[in-house]
Amino acid sequence: MKNKQGLRIILELVAGMVFSVILCCILIFFGYSTFYKDNFNEYTVNIFGLPIYEIVMQSGKGQGTAFNQNMFLVNIICSIITVIAVETTIFIKNKNKPEITEK
Repeated sequence: MKNKQGLRIILELVAGMVFSVILCCILIFFGYSTFYKDNFNEYTVNIFGLPIYEIVMQSGKGQGTAFNQNMFLVNIICSIITVIAVETTIFIKNKNKPEITEK
C-alpha cells in the first residue's frame, strides 16, 4: 500500500511539473502575440503578478528572457497543488467506501 502511494505521489509531482511547463508555454505564446499585435517595445509575461518572461524589441525582433527562479516557483506551486488536490480527492473517495475487515 505504501509503495503505491509513494509512486502515486511521484506521478502527481511529475504531472504538476508538466502542467506548469504547458501553462508557462501558453502564457509566453500569448505574451509574444500581444507583444507583436500591440507593437510594444517591451512586455513582461506574468502569472498571478509574478513575472516569468520578459520580451524586448531588439533589431526589429522580440527577444525573450526567462525568469528561471520565478518559473521554478510556479513549477513547485503547481506540483504541490496537484498533489494536494489528487490526495484529497482520493481520501474523500476512500472515506465513503465501507471498510473491509479480514477474518
